[in-house]
Order: sequence, then structure tokens, then C-alpha cells
Amino acid sequence: MNKTLYLKFLIGYMIFGFFGFIAVATFTTNMIREQVLREQAKMLYEEATLVASTCAADLYNNEATLETVKYHLDALDAYLDADLWIINPSGRMVLNSKEKIDVDKEVIIKGFDPTVTAGSYYTTGKFFKYFDKEMLSVFAPITSDYKVKAYVVIHYPMENIRESVNDYAMIAYIQLSVTLFLS
Repeated sequence: MNKTLYLKFLIGYMIFGFFGFIAVATFTTNMIREQVLREQAKMLYEEATLVASTCAADLYNNEATLETVKYHLDALDAYLDADLWIINPSGRMVLNSKEKIDVDKEVIIKGFDPTVTAGSYYTTGKFFKYFDKEMLSVFAPITSDYKVKAYVVIHYPMENIRESVNDYAMIAYIQLSVTLFLS
């Protein structure tokens, strides 16, 4: 009788552990992913808004040169480990932090639509098929005389977000393992 009761407890414990790991692998990892994505998007949006209201706005108010704004974008690129663009509403790229200034080279983002965020300030994907990998893209409008002149767009690789999610999920797995071991 004791052996069958012990066996039932052991089987129940194993089932509990199995479903615990399934829960962490699905629900917890998805919740962590959404939280990390929202936090990263919020931080990038704050940076994009700051750029849009300062040096990028100065560009459209003729108070700064392209080179000055490019210098600021390059500095932020290095700090954020992200691509920073200034793109006008028709999809023409004005500045790109990853490329040198070349006014003769016109880069057009085909199908660019700033409303793609659908009420949010960020989107994920390949940004109108421009990138080969998935990116978190954050938009902030540059306004002058109450009109949108362009957008500051910051692109952050989704693989960096996945790495952060995996790090946090590993903590959840370790915590679950310790809990199971102690129980």
C-alpha cells in the first residue's frame, strides 16, 4: 500500500513538473516577450521623440545642417545599437545613421505608410521589405509649422529582444527547477 501511494505521489509530482515547464515555455515566455518588446519600444520612442523635437526639427527649421543632424544620429546609433533614419512622408530617406550623406543617391522606401503602426508608435517586421531580418521599428513625427515634415524612425533588431527574452525565461526555468527540487 505504501509503495502504490509513493508511486502515485511520484507520478503526480512528475506530471506537475512537466506541466510547469510547459506553462513556463508557453505562457510565461510570451508574457516576457510582450513586456520586453513594450519596454524597448517605449525607450526607443522616447529617444525618437527627443531627436524629432530637437536636432531633426532644427533641420527643418533651417537651424541645423545635415552634417550636424547626422553626427547626432551616429552618436545615438552607437549608444542604442539601432538604425536611425529620418524619412519624409512620401518614403524618401533623408538621413540614415548607417550610411554616409549622399544627396545624389535617392533611397525610396516603397510602400511607406506612417499609419502602419495602427494607433501605436511601433511595429515589428521587415519594414516594408527593406530589411532581411525582423526589426522593431519606432516612429516619431518631426513637425514644423504644425505640419508633419518627416519622421524619425528607429529600427532595433528583434534578435536582440529574443536574446533578452531567453535570458529572462532562463531565470523562470531555474526558479521552477529550484521550486520542484525543494518540493
